[in-house]
Amino acid sequence: MAFVAAKCTQCGGSLQVDASKDAGICPYCGTAYVTEKVIQNYNFQITNNIGTVIVENSEKNKIIEQCRAYLQMKQHHDAWLKATEGIQKYPNVLFFYVCLLYITMQDSDGSIHWGGLVTFESSLNTATQLMANADTWEKQVISDARKYIANDKLYVKYNGMTDYYMAVYRMNYADAHKRAKRKKLGKDIASSIKNVFFRVRSIFLFWLPLVIVVALCIAGNWADSKGYEADDLPSFVFYGGMALIVVSVILLIGNIGALIIFIREKRSQGENPVYVRIADYRQNKRIY
Repeated sequence: MAFVAAKCTQCGGSLQVDASKDAGICPYCGTAYVTEKVIQNYNFQITNNIGTVIVENSEKNKIIEQCRAYLQMKQHHDAWLKATEGIQKYPNVLFFYVCLLYITMQDSDGSIHWGGLVTFESSLNTATQLMANADTWEKQVISDARKYIANDKLYVKYNGMTDYYMAVYRMNYADAHKRAKRKKLGKDIASSIKNVFFRVRSIFLFWLPLVIVVALCIAGNWADSKGYEADDLPSFVFYGGMALIVVSVILLIGNIGALIIFIREKRSQGENPVYVRIADYRQNKRIY
């Protein structure tokens, strides 16, 4: 008696049928079957599955080779897109996760975007779980990725304070943007005062004239206390002092105007990136 592997056309159950008989009954669903028909159904599914596996392997290898080619040409953006496509189609292939790790480290300037950090940590965790069959290069990249993420000198970069407040304090965009604008205004004013009033040129445009004005005021009070009248002072001293006072007032007004213009320019520049040490990022410290 020769038994042949077959598959039920009704429930898909695996059968061992007697090829010498014309028909039988499926033990799983009770459906009567024709022997020749269920054997043909089995052979068709096996052949179809093999074809599917061949196509999938061919496509997977094609994506892998494309990633490698882009990496060799240092076209990291294209390599990133291909690796991401590979992960979507073949989430259990280690190579694609290693590609993402490698690209992130190669493009790093000592900082990593906070959104990219989430992707990096996720890719590293998945790669660690899949590294049983890793080759030498993949093991090296995973090892470097662990060192990279553990480096306390690494900074986490946010596009601006709005992104920082949204990510760290879990604020919605509107609240985070309002808080960022208030914080930015304070920083802009402080920066503007520093740039306008504490530069070297301000010694001559503001501070020196101010000292002269104060000195003239003190001298005037001293002259009053001694009983001197304005007519008793030499004319060049009187008019020279008045001229210095006028010039000092003009320069003071000019510096205040420069301060206002500088603040407006700073505010129109938009948000600057915010950098946070990775240790502070992990501990979620409020350092801004």
